[in-house]
Amino acid sequence: MSFTRKRIDLTITLGEGQFGDDGANTVTLTGMRVQSMITIPGGESMASAQVRVYGLPISMMNQ
Repeated sequence: MSFTRKRIDLTITLGEGQFGDDGANTVTLTGMRVQSMITIPGGESMASAQVRVYGLPISMMNQ
């Protein structure tokens, strides 16, 4: 098994609130360190994901 660098673009959509000055509630993050754990249990249970984004500004986290 070998590990290679990947470029991951992450798009986050808020249920409420705003990102930036343009009034949109979607932001696309590029070039950040991302770690994720995806669980697909099967059966009637739904899939879930835990995503960590390193280097995200505090103001964006608070939104």
